[in-house]
Amino acid sequence: MSATDTTTAPAEENVREPKREFFNDKVASKFAEQLRNGTSPLQRSGVQSMPVSGATGRKFHGINALNLMMENRADSRWMTFNEANENGYRVKKGEKGTAVQYWLPKQEGEDKRRSVTAYVFNGEQLDGIPPEPLRPQSNPFERVNGILTNNGATLVLDQKDRAYYAPKADEIHLPQVGNVQHDKMAEQALYQHFHAMGHPDRLNREGFNSSRTYQRENEELVCSVATMMMCAELGIPHDPTRNPELVESWAESVENFPLPFAKNMKAMD
Repeated sequence: MSATDTTTAPAEENVREPKREFFNDKVASKFAEQLRNGTSPLQRSGVQSMPVSGATGRKFHGINALNLMMENRADSRWMTFNEANENGYRVKKGEKGTAVQYWLPKQEGEDKRRSVTAYVFNGEQLDGIPPEPLRPQSNPFERVNGILTNNGATLVLDQKDRAYYAPKADEIHLPQVGNVQHDKMAEQALYQHFHAMGHPDRLNREGFNSSRTYQRENEELVCSVATMMMCAELGIPHDPTRNPELVESWAESVENFPLPFAKNMKAMD
């Protein structure tokens, strides 16, 4: 109805308050839209920026990290308006913050924990902030090999040029050389690591080894997002060509089940 429309409004008892849109719902809708448009972090190639606090250096996690990565900023630093001011920076005129959500510890007498939403600004949105320091030189493959060695699954070195996870045997199969030494294989190995983390002896994720199609597809999505984030953290280029045929089902999954998706993302940290 337009501002000048004189159509009679419905009776008061028939007017319903609009459904409150929770943080997880908003992030899910945004992610689903980007998936369908081909612009989500999962569908971008190359090295991406893992979001960190520009004030403390701590990285963002789970659904907060995904929400910030969807902004597609080259600078990895994010801070609140007050944090920017305290560090001598200024938010550029007209810039809008991006929401992140935190859960406070339950206080005595409270039935449940309370959430707090804050708005953060990227380094690209600030005046006076110095250029971001270059990423320290390190060997990301050492980290990948360490992750694989310590995740609890059995490593089997019997492959030529691929990696896969065998759920029933709880085995990650890798190339015979053992050490993961190139970007594509490192990403494949990380994906198998996150799949193995869903095992009943670890996270006991609902979609792990499920026979239900929607649960299997959701498992693929959670593992793909977690792998993409770990590649960003380690400075490994992301390959966006995994499972393009599942994009629409992924979009529907996060729209229909935003809370389980958010919980799975939190558990993967």
